[in-house]
Amino acid sequence: MWENRDALGIEPQAFTRIRSVRPVMGVSNDRVALRETVIEYVQSLQVCGSELESIGIKRPKGLPTNRVVSLYGSGALIFNEFGQLKFHIGTGVRSAKQSQRLQYLFDAGYLDRKADSTARIAEFHRARTAPPLVHVPRQW
Repeated sequence: MWENRDALGIEPQAFTRIRSVRPVMGVSNDRVALRETVIEYVQSLQVCGSELESIGIKRPKGLPTNRVVSLYGSGALIFNEFGQLKFHIGTGVRSAKQSQRLQYLFDAGYLDRKADSTARIAEFHRARTAPPLVHVPRQW
């Protein structure tokens, strides 16, 4: 994967981690057994706010230039039974979607805190998925 990073569009400056390598069995339309391998990877890149524009990502208005932000990308590679790449899908750390993601996180207040970024992202997901707390007065 690393030797073919340019052809795959994988960011060389980002930390890349292979999350899984899994064999997959399937059946084709002809009812022939298909053996494929799926590799999932995750990338992370930490940059200062001042560096965002130079890598093609719009800096959210109001984000300090010295604030370090983390950009994330991931993807999956699917190989056929002969080890040839069949399909690659992914979103790189320099994706155009990063600008929207950073703007959303900044507007929601997750980029202006000094807390641990992992805790902030966990808090973001909890707030997004948890049902709102409703106070129900008791009547005796």
